[in-house]
Amino acid sequence: MKPFKRLGSLIRKADSASILCHQNADPDAVCAAYALYSLLRRIKKKLRIEIAAPSLSRISKRVLRCFPEKRFVTEPRLEECDLIFAVDTNTIQQLGEWKDLVSLRRSNLIVIDHHALHPRTFETALMLICDETATSTCEIIYKICRSFRIKPSRLDAVAMILGIYYDTRRLMLAKSKTFQALSELTAYGFDMEEAVSILQVPMQESERMARFKAAQRTRIRWVGKWIVVATVVGSYQASVARALIMLGAHVAVVGGRKEGRLRISLRSTSDFYKETRIHLGRDIAIPAGEQFQGMGGGHALAAGISGTGDIAQAITQCLDLILTKLD
Repeated sequence: MKPFKRLGSLIRKADSASILCHQNADPDAVCAAYALYSLLRRIKKKLRIEIAAPSLSRISKRVLRCFPEKRFVTEPRLEECDLIFAVDTNTIQQLGEWKDLVSLRRSNLIVIDHHALHPRTFETALMLICDETATSTCEIIYKICRSFRIKPSRLDAVAMILGIYYDTRRLMLAKSKTFQALSELTAYGFDMEEAVSILQVPMQESERMARFKAAQRTRIRWVGKWIVVATVVGSYQASVARALIMLGAHVAVVGGRKEGRLRISLRSTSDFYKETRIHLGRDIAIPAGEQFQGMGGGHALAAGISGTGDIAQAITQCLDLILTKLD
């Protein structure tokens, strides 16, 4: 309760706030930002608030149609605001061109996240509200609501349900406290069937072809009983990584380039993590991101890297880190 008590004090003293999401913000990020916006307004009515994201994923754009009254700005006034909230963001590198400005104003930065935090984030933020045991950032936002004894509106509940449902891979990663939160949130008049329909986006032909092409050139390695695969594809790296896991791989490393920067998506199965305790975000993505002058982070079973350099070397580095951990 103490961190939330301090949070309440900071909010009441502020006149303005910015809520920032990471690049290519997913539904957990945008929904957490939406719910946090309402929460801040309930704590202090006259607080001026803006929500921003450097870019939005295709599915997030679809989700935001449910909340037309809240608009994401593209140029937040970070120099003028008293508090900056970074949601679902484990390192300020994920904020793109805003990272330098946020770094300069670190005395105002509050991070709310459920990923393995980058070590630099500890040095940067005024306050950290982070819980790796939470399955989504929306789950943390709901916990904050409960601590302030604030009942969410129906649309706030909708946002948190969508974020939780998306980040738990349609409840595959849900825990007992996740189901408890969903049970309480659905009581506000939104059922899971609606969440499924909103988050169901037809796969584009280009994504299908990316999966097929990547599968054709996949490298396969057996390490003991584990199948570790790696491939390169021009786009849809995360989708390809998920597909390779569904095909039977225990670990997938998928690299590519976007706007001149290398991007790598990492995925593993839950049984691989349970037996090896290799956390893709903390053990692989963070050190690999540092080595390639970029950033890395994520979950135990899903992580990502953005940086510069040779894509083949970056993939090899990820594989070497995995193999070293297995040895």
